[in-house]
Amino acid sequence: AFRQRAAILDTNVARVLLRIFVGTGDPKAHAMKKHLWAVSEAMVPRTQVFDFNQALMDFGAMVCTARAPQCDACPMAKGCRSYPFTGGRT
Repeated sequence: AFRQRAAILDTNVARVLLRIFVGTGDPKAHAMKKHLWAVSEAMVPRTQVFDFNQALMDFGAMVCTARAPQCDACPMAKGCRSYPFTGGRT
């Protein structure tokens, strides 16, 4: 926002971060939200923040979807903590 470096955590981003970095859990739980905010903040690049955040939201909306994640097409599948066990679903 306002050309400032800032993390985001909408529903799509929370799902992506949970699946890739945590594996399982309730993204709506207070402790999990706090953890996911910390992950999001750690990931924000120093430049092109808007593009990064938009790409993360789009990735959650189009690839790492809630009901039918496209894990086979996902460039993050190899390192995803959810993929080997649940096919990406949490």
